[in-house]
Amino acid sequence: MALTGTLREFGLVDLLSLVRVTRKSGVLSICSQAETLDLYFRDGRLIHFATYPRKFDLGQLVLRAGRVSQDQLDSIPPDIASSEKAVAVALMEASGISRPELVTLYAAQAGEVIGQAVMWPAGEFAFRTEAALGEDDITFDLDVGTLIDGLRARQDQWRVLRSVLPHLEYRVRFPASRRQRIEPVVLSPTEWGVVTQLGGSPTLDELRQGLNLDEFQIRQSVQRLVSEGLLEIEEAREASPADVGPSGSENMRLPREAASVGAGASPRSARGGLLPRLFGRRAS
Repeated sequence: MALTGTLREFGLVDLLSLVRVTRKSGVLSICSQAETLDLYFRDGRLIHFATYPRKFDLGQLVLRAGRVSQDQLDSIPPDIASSEKAVAVALMEASGISRPELVTLYAAQAGEVIGQAVMWPAGEFAFRTEAALGEDDITFDLDVGTLIDGLRARQDQWRVLRSVLPHLEYRVRFPASRRQRIEPVVLSPTEWGVVTQLGGSPTLDELRQGLNLDEFQIRQSVQRLVSEGLLEIEEAREASPADVGPSGSENMRLPREAASVGAGASPRSARGGLLPRLFGRRAS
């Protein structure tokens, strides 16, 4: 029986659970307006993934992990780029990384890619049992059950973040007045990055691009910094329904009176109520 439908009808986390429980073998293709993710399974276990039109770059993955230098990466002949296994062999020879380490990084990246797809607001899916891998494709063996709880939590948090910050055109700034604190606030590296990039009151999207973050990361970081009283959100232009975010998602309109939150928010904006409540702060 063919398995097809839309992500609005059947979420990605539920699809992964179904494939795992029924021990299906084949490829699950998830397509949004901007991109496609193919997940290959054998007996319900994930063994490979592929992304389109932006191809997965194994060399960049190993570089980000700090296991190869840029010079070592540049020494790999470009004519082997179409073969994952050939690139893997070249990386092992150039950097000394072992095959098990490489496969572990590859499998971890699969979880990251799926985590991105969980945030797609719309799309279609199809499961094909006849799909086969190429000889040059790297495979691994991953029980998606180890990912599902984390993906479900991420999916729920993403819905909340999207309801609080429907688009990325809000500007952030330091509050005009700081509230007194008893305990210091410990910031993550991503949150520190946001704080250090605040010159000129940038938009969330400008911060996202400058720090090379995804939409989840920038919303999550700003939400926490605002809730801790370290930043506030300025009134922003109204995003029209035609505006499209970096992930290809359609943005929603938010009333201007609800667009300012933080220590410097005006009484009128505080009465809007939406952002202060969802950020866990009291309106002044």
